[in-house]
Amino acid sequence: MALNGAELGLAWATPFAGLLLSIAVMPLAAPAVWLHHFGKIAAAWTAALLLPFTLAFGAAATGGMLAHTLIEEYLPFTILLGALYTTAGGIYIRGNLQGSPTLNAG
Repeated sequence: MALNGAELGLAWATPFAGLLLSIAVMPLAAPAVWLHHFGKIAAAWTAALLLPFTLAFGAAATGGMLAHTLIEEYLPFTILLGALYTTAGGIYIRGNLQGSPTLNAG
């Protein structure tokens, strides 16, 4: 079953927004909690999407969405990051270089 993401309501983005806010705010607001429980917090936001999605659209649609996300989005992105890391890992720059925000943004 193919789902058109444009037809989903804004409420389906709430777990993603919550995860982004957790990543941004929790390390500053509650560093000890975030340090010890960030995996559980991420899993809770994931469940906050997957459980209602499964109830609304069925297990087949959820499985298809997960397979699409892992195979067609996550895996190529991971391979790209690995290739960039491998390529950049052999580059060595020497010199009297001092990084600054002005230099980096210029």
